[in-house]
Amino acid sequence: MITAGWVIDGRNFGSEAHFINSSHEPNCVLETWWVGNTQHVVVRTLRALSASEEILVYYNFSTDDKQE
Repeated sequence: MITAGWVIDGRNFGSEAHFINSSHEPNCVLETWWVGNTQHVVVRTLRALSASEEILVYYNFSTDDKQE
């Protein structure tokens, strides 16, 4: 189950979704949907997008926690 604290990293088993970029002015949001017994992350647009427009979400991800 996806809950707070999870990080989705497509480095090893990703899809085209790894092209989604972060922005403080997003045009999409990430939602979790259940399909049967499986939880999925879904990209939902906030408005109509043109074919050449970049997909932007606000990751709400802080890099303040430095790992040594």
